Amino acid sequence: MEALASFSFPVSSRRKNMFPYFNAIRETSELSDLQGLVIYQNHAPAAVILGSTSAHKGDGEFSYFGTYARLEVASDFQNDITSNVLRRISKELLGFLGGRGAQIELKMRNSVETRLLHSLLIEASSHQVTFEAISKPELGAEAILKAIRSGHRESVRKGLQNFHEGVDVHYGSLEPHVADSFQRLHVHAAGRVTRPERSWEEMFTAIKAKNAMLVTAQFEGELVGATFSWLGPNDALYGTGAYNRELFHVFPISHALLFRSIEKAGDLGLHEFVLGDPFALAGNQKEKGIASFKMGFAIEIHEVHQIRLG
Repeated sequence: MEALASFSFPVSSRRKNMFPYFNAIRETSELSDLQGLVIYQNHAPAAVILGSTSAHKGDGEFSYFGTYARLEVASDFQNDITSNVLRRISKELLGFLGGRGAQIELKMRNSVETRLLHSLLIEASSHQVTFEAISKPELGAEAILKAIRSGHRESVRKGLQNFHEGVDVHYGSLEPHVADSFQRLHVHAAGRVTRPERSWEEMFTAIKAKNAMLVTAQFEGELVGATFSWLGPNDALYGTGAYNRELFHVFPISHALLFRSIEKAGDLGLHEFVLGDPFALAGNQKEKGIASFKMGFAIEIHEVHQIRLG
């Protein structure tokens, strides 16, 4: 185990930056002590397990933001990670996490993750699969437009054309009046306050630190839409959005702002934009509608395996 304060593993560094936000939204401070286990091959980090302990449950659980600890393989080792390292990952997981619940989440991208999954399943007591919708900012705006659902494509074009006051990207700075307007719009759209004040402060701090961005749209001098995304060295993650639904029949606000967020991620040199769950298999009608919206922007669908060891 080693501290992650200066650790720059491409994907985990984004998740590390998100930890204060997730800690802020836990009413009873369930999360604490962000920890990481790093496995090396030839003195370079080949894999990392990132998670946290539960403050109110003591050392009885090791989780990632209250769910499963995340296991990631470095992109440099996607094709040539050795069987020795794969075996060591399994051994380290069982040894280090065995007394903490040993709940591991692993995204499938290629044969390395498949080999690792098979070695972990031998020691598994339970297993389930979820899914992540992925866009590919590196393809460029035109290629992404061609690849997404046709209805989404028309909505994006209509939305961007109709916002005569412009779509603004807030990255590295955030004016107080924009932050206040976004927060008020979120409360109005949700119909209630859904998160504590400290979580908003963490989001705004992340924008100023370039660990997140906010894409907004104005209409008649009023903020009518905002899309917030987390950023890392290699990928982005859709966080939350707030939109004036009364204007949806005029402006496809959410489509335009999410597309502009993906486009900005490409400008920043990021390879993936994680949209979230594209199916909401056990969700209600509203959740399935949100999942369908995300699915319409997807270029790829990744399997995410959740494994309990021991």
